[in-house]
Amino acid sequence: MKKKESELRVAVIGSGPAGLMAADVISSHGISVIIFDQNKAPAKKLLIAGSSGLNVTNSDKLENFHSHYKGSEKFFQNIFKVFSPADWISYLHTLKLETFVGTSRRVFIKDMKASKLVRNWLEKLKNQIVQFKKSHRLVDFENINEKITCKFEME
Repeated sequence: MKKKESELRVAVIGSGPAGLMAADVISSHGISVIIFDQNKAPAKKLLIAGSSGLNVTNSDKLENFHSHYKGSEKFFQNIFKVFSPADWISYLHTLKLETFVGTSRRVFIKDMKASKLVRNWLEKLKNQIVQFKKSHRLVDFENINEKITCKFEME
């Protein structure tokens, strides 16, 4: 029997940008999400990396964007067809963040720091009833009868 979306529960491991985005997309469909992170505060690495200027993407034309990445050109072209740099910038605007293009063609958040990005993103997730479990380091998981169970070490 297939579960309703409201009965599903999803664990997201890590509160970096990919984890926060995954939690946002999943929870926006009414699915219960818990983010587990080994750090004591969410998005710690993002805050550290973005403490003195936050470059969030590049303003290159979409057809050239794959050149910023190593690996299969076709692979990255397919990814950017689904979620483009322009989509990412639009998403940042939904978080009430202003962006600008610098002389290097890189796109920055106007405040030049990650703190506002993280604060606004976490607020959005909390409004979507996403739960956070800090100081949880994933050590193992198992699949029993198509139910995944995660095992954590906690500080």
